[in-house]
Amino acid sequence: MSRPAATRATSCAGRRSRRLSALQAVLRPLLLLLALLALVPAAASAHAQLVSLDPPDGAILAASPAAVTLTFNEQIGLATGGLRVLDGAGKVVDQGEDVLDGPTISQPLPPLPDGWYVVTWGIVSEDGHIVRASSVFGVGDADAVARPATASGDQSPITGLARFATDLGILIAAGAWAAWWLLRARLPAVRRLARGATALALAGTVAWGLIEYLDGGSAWLNTDAAWLTVARGALLAVALLPLGASGVIPAAAVALALVTLAGGGHAAGDPFGMLLLAAHLLAAVTWLGAAPAVLLTLRSAAVTDDQALGVLRRFSRLAGFALVAIAAAGAALTWNLSDGLAGGLTSPWMLVLGGKLALVGAAAVLGFVGRRHLGGQPDRRRMQRLFLVDAGILTGVAVLSSMLTLTSPHVGHVGHQGHGGTGTARCAATVGERSVSVILTPGRVGTNTVTIGGVPTDVRSVSLDWSHPLTEGGALSMEATAGAADWTASGVLPLAGAWQVTIGVRVDTFTQQTGACTITVGS
Repeated sequence: MSRPAATRATSCAGRRSRRLSALQAVLRPLLLLLALLALVPAAASAHAQLVSLDPPDGAILAASPAAVTLTFNEQIGLATGGLRVLDGAGKVVDQGEDVLDGPTISQPLPPLPDGWYVVTWGIVSEDGHIVRASSVFGVGDADAVARPATASGDQSPITGLARFATDLGILIAAGAWAAWWLLRARLPAVRRLARGATALALAGTVAWGLIEYLDGGSAWLNTDAAWLTVARGALLAVALLPLGASGVIPAAAVALALVTLAGGGHAAGDPFGMLLLAAHLLAAVTWLGAAPAVLLTLRSAAVTDDQALGVLRRFSRLAGFALVAIAAAGAALTWNLSDGLAGGLTSPWMLVLGGKLALVGAAAVLGFVGRRHLGGQPDRRRMQRLFLVDAGILTGVAVLSSMLTLTSPHVGHVGHQGHGGTGTARCAATVGERSVSVILTPGRVGTNTVTIGGVPTDVRSVSLDWSHPLTEGGALSMEATAGAADWTASGVLPLAGAWQVTIGVRVDTFTQQTGACTITVGS
């Protein structure tokens, strides 16, 4: 006989209640265990934090420290490289093995002379993560030691002479080959002119490289300018080899050597500026650079009047296009390098540029006179005199161009007042959708003021992380402060050579934008 429905319902409810109680008994400790486990990785996954650093970052000490000591918040291990101390030349100055004692690592130091020193370390946290960072300290009058000659940043006369020889030689050599191929001024004298000018440029390049190496040491060899100098010298050496009668190989080598000039001046690190400078130089070659070759053609007794007239007419047509290219590229390059003429029209760089423009204008007037003369019956002797003046103007233009590479386009910028016109180093990066410029004053080893242009002053924060090949991944950090127009920071860059700077712009609480560029610090 079956049980009543009420009894069966009560029995089922009881069984469900017992199963639920048993399940809760199992789940309670399991959930508690999961909660505890969730907390453990959070504590263990935190990287080791630096608690103290002796000497402190950025400190200037009256006397040499006995050791560098770092203390972390947990026990650490040593990564490859460990703890190192480098002087301003990139030489390791620490002695002995790293002393590791739980959360503390130290490195004994010998008596250090005055100067700047960079500390770079790599440690392994308890969670296995490798942490690398760097700091800097100075002993005595560190900046005076780092920049013993002068705080002006000016180049010596011998440096200017070497640069002038390089610029003039490459312009004449490239112009001679342009006359050979484009104007069909194919005379033995033009080839000799090209070879002689190439030899002059090679001598200037070698002298320039030796001077920079003696001044900057091994750190200079790590810069892009050094590699461009070596490449330029190799190309010019190839152009001097007897590689056939056609002249194709030497002409191409000289053209490539000319292009390397665009990567070693103030435009270095700025692709747009380098492109403008390359266009400017190539246009100058086909106009001013070819003038000596045309002069040789006019003076050659082996060339008939009709042949000379053909060379002149081709030169006249080419020079017209070149003048437009020179004017357009030169104006854009000037605006780009001077940050929109921020230093005004009376800065030293702008005055030198004005002198160069005056010479180019004089050459343009002579070209106009010569073009009108070509419309009638050209007097060969008169044209010789015109091109002799053109060749002299070319020399003056090369002198002023060399001066422009040895002076800074940023002296007088409102963001650089108070530094006595010491010179600058700069680079540009894309951060988010902004073009951001980083300008160092004086752009040399030691204490520098950094101006960050192109970032609105209403963003949350701007930070800079500086890394150098010798710091092995450890970065020096700077925090910028907002000014009336730009963000500025100040800090020490203790090593010469190429530094990569990473710009971090925090737009709001959740948005961080970054970009990077390379800037060369002089010694």
